[in-house]
Amino acid sequence: MTTGQQALGRATVAQRWLARLALVAAAAAVLVAPVVAGLRQSLALVLVGLVGLALTMAGVWWALTNKGLVRGLAVALAVAAPLTVLVLYTRARLTWVVLVALGLLALAVAAGRAALRRDAIPERMQEYDVAPPRRPFLIMNPRSGGGKVTRFGLKDKAEALGATVALLEGPQVVDVGELAREQGPRLLARAGNATVEGPQAVLVSNNVYGMGDIAGLGRRARLDRGNLGVFAVTVASAVQAAGLVRGTQSRGVTRLAGREVVVDADAAQIPVGVDGEALLLDTPVRCTIRPAALRVRVPRHRPGVPDPKPIMDWKRLRQMALTMRGTGQATPDHG
Repeated sequence: MTTGQQALGRATVAQRWLARLALVAAAAAVLVAPVVAGLRQSLALVLVGLVGLALTMAGVWWALTNKGLVRGLAVALAVAAPLTVLVLYTRARLTWVVLVALGLLALAVAAGRAALRRDAIPERMQEYDVAPPRRPFLIMNPRSGGGKVTRFGLKDKAEALGATVALLEGPQVVDVGELAREQGPRLLARAGNATVEGPQAVLVSNNVYGMGDIAGLGRRARLDRGNLGVFAVTVASAVQAAGLVRGTQSRGVTRLAGREVVVDADAAQIPVGVDGEALLLDTPVRCTIRPAALRVRVPRHRPGVPDPKPIMDWKRLRQMALTMRGTGQATPDHG
């Protein structure tokens, strides 16, 4: 039995029924418009909605990347496009059909994620109770947080309590405003055997960020895997920029991982943001990682980190829904 079959065999009764509910709701969301409005009218309905969505996202992008009259026109477009779609649906007396379809789709996503959630919950990092530090040593970044280290006298306060404090004195500071008004260097990112040429931005993270949805991109379930995560963004048009809302499923986003990441460029230095601080670093910029090289003290009573949302894997849901009850076997899938 393969690993995938073993995973299917461990699916609970609740997971199987949630998977079936997700598939039925998704099918109903697709069929409700053709059944009620007819095939021709439903195709026109979908086309109008897609055009409205594209115009709205393009308007938002142009509003964020321009000023003056162009920004005003872009805002007007971003507002007018969805309102026009709503008016057209209302005149055709099909608004309720759209709302029902969206409700069924939301039900399908909710049920599917609930069915897949057990597979997405990661193994938690181990934690141990420790005694108070006997020789505390703190590293402070005087430019982080808008200069709070200096403004609140954190170094002096920590030393008065017996701690040894080291201040980070980073490389040259970048004028971010000026940088945004010039053409940046051409980048080249390498991770393992994979290479991305010409990305406009590269994010290198300590361990890999979640990718279930946009919110999940800012979370990492574990920090001790010893693997660097890489997101390379390439946007050439407003349409591609609008596609970034799909997260890692967008064509404009390349996702890599590896123990070492090298970012090179056709310039001697490139602007780099290190934990929110704008710097200039010599190229090539080489990032490496060592697993479990650092132990971190955290409060015993602290807010928990929510579990990452699972990726909507419709093939996995179909296999789960067709699992034979009590046998640990699935109906053969010839697709």
